[in-house]
Amino acid sequence: MSEQNTNFLDKRKIKVLFSIISIMLLAPPMIRHEISYYTTLFVFLAGRMVDLLVIAGKNDMSFFFIWQTFNRWGSILACAMSFSLLHPGFASLFSDYVDLVNGLMFLFPISCVLQELFALILEDVRIKTLERVVKEETFGDAKERGK
Repeated sequence: MSEQNTNFLDKRKIKVLFSIISIMLLAPPMIRHEISYYTTLFVFLAGRMVDLLVIAGKNDMSFFFIWQTFNRWGSILACAMSFSLLHPGFASLFSDYVDLVNGLMFLFPISCVLQELFALILEDVRIKTLERVVKEETFGDAKERGK
């Protein structure tokens, strides 16, 4: 595998790692109904929306395209909602349903990270398979010539 592919995968692995850490850090303020949950969620989803806009159309698997579209629109709505919930007047409209609202908004960061994780795993498997096939063809031909 080329050094460029290795660096690309390593960067994606680090990005997934920090995304998982971000998800874990979102859980405590969500459970405790802290206002910092909405701020952190807004920042996370705003960054994720930038990522989704940059990689738009780069997934050639239809399943990931559908999942990415769901994540993009869901993240836009959840990002707007989390920003709006920072205002006490708007937040009071949902005071009876705060657990439901928080849980629904939490689905989008989890979905984004899972999509990213599955895409990374599939890419890694694809690259390893291609490397193995190239090795077998290259060294297999050398063994046959040596006979």
